[in-house]
Amino acid sequence: MTIVTADAVARQALVVHHPHRFWDQIAMIATRDAAVRELLVSDTQRELFDANVIRWNRIRGAGSEG
Repeated sequence: MTIVTADAVARQALVVHHPHRFWDQIAMIATRDAAVRELLVSDTQRELFDANVIRWNRIRGAGSEG
């Protein structure tokens, strides 16, 4: 199972049983993102990945206080 697939399965299980746990999902996504980032081999890849993470966090609202 890939990192992303494992994360999606875990977050889906969380939401099914605890739909109010949005911030727990955000923490799980951050853990997944850190694991994926470890696989990147160049500074260019990491810079692009980091920019995308920032963009998706803004979309999710992770930058705001819950």
